[in-house]
Amino acid sequence: WLTLSTSYDVRYSKLACDLKKFDTVHRLDQKQVVAAQANWKGLQGAFSMLHQHYHDFTFAHVGAADPLDRWTPSVSASYTVKGLTVRAWWKKIFRAPTLNDLYYTQVGNRNLKPEYTKQWNVGAEYHYNDRHWNASVQADAYINKIENRIVCLPLKGTYTWSMMNYGYTFCRGLNATAKGHYSQKDWQLSLISSLTWQRDLNRTDPTDEDTYNKPICYSPTLSYTLTGIVGWRTLQFTTSYMHVGERMWSYADTEDVLTPYNNIDMKLTYTHHIGKTAVGACLEVCDLLDEQYEHIPRYPMPGRNYKLT
Repeated sequence: WLTLSTSYDVRYSKLACDLKKFDTVHRLDQKQVVAAQANWKGLQGAFSMLHQHYHDFTFAHVGAADPLDRWTPSVSASYTVKGLTVRAWWKKIFRAPTLNDLYYTQVGNRNLKPEYTKQWNVGAEYHYNDRHWNASVQADAYINKIENRIVCLPLKGTYTWSMMNYGYTFCRGLNATAKGHYSQKDWQLSLISSLTWQRDLNRTDPTDEDTYNKPICYSPTLSYTLTGIVGWRTLQFTTSYMHVGERMWSYADTEDVLTPYNNIDMKLTYTHHIGKTAVGACLEVCDLLDEQYEHIPRYPMPGRNYKLT
């Protein structure tokens, strides 16, 4: 009923580039985790401690970022009865900036601070299975408190993005998914849906009325997807619908908002097996309705396009 475990990993990374005056950067990072898990009559609990150490090396005149060394805990509990699981967990997460975040030309920022997150989550999940049907539904409510959040924004123009820290952000939200699969002889039918509602707010400086308690740039409040799959023998047809709500892109003006958009994609695939070799073809139509939308201002997406592979 009780399981104890530990692990240790070492990884070496290197960032090199042929750009002028770019000095190669090396990173050695180490991760160690100690964990305990207990199970008793459908009740499960777990606790872990994760240790992370990062050390960068470079011959650049400005030098490497300071070494990072942190311990972060997590605690979870769940209870399962007759296909229904109720769960809750809390964790503290430490995220170090990547080599690209810190050092890459124009984009990188050597003054980036590591990101700290405290997360609370409460959720439930239900599974149903019989001869032809396999279905599941789950929902989670969560709160994230993030200090020194690492983000990438086009601060130097539309085509030049820069790494920066938000001092403090507060996010609360709801994530729900539902899946269903039906099989009958040569036919396979699947339906997958997901929905995310969240308020991701900047709470860095209470004295700044223009930014305090305002949504994080490029973070939508509402987004959802719906995907349907029909398979018959070696043929499969997939269609997906995605909705992304409005997003702020600047604090300079309340009208600096990207409008919501909807996107429909379709895909038809054929697979044929010759011995142990699979040969296939795929035709895709992206943005079927040719809706014009932007992920960032003045950078429109391509509209309807086709792919054949």
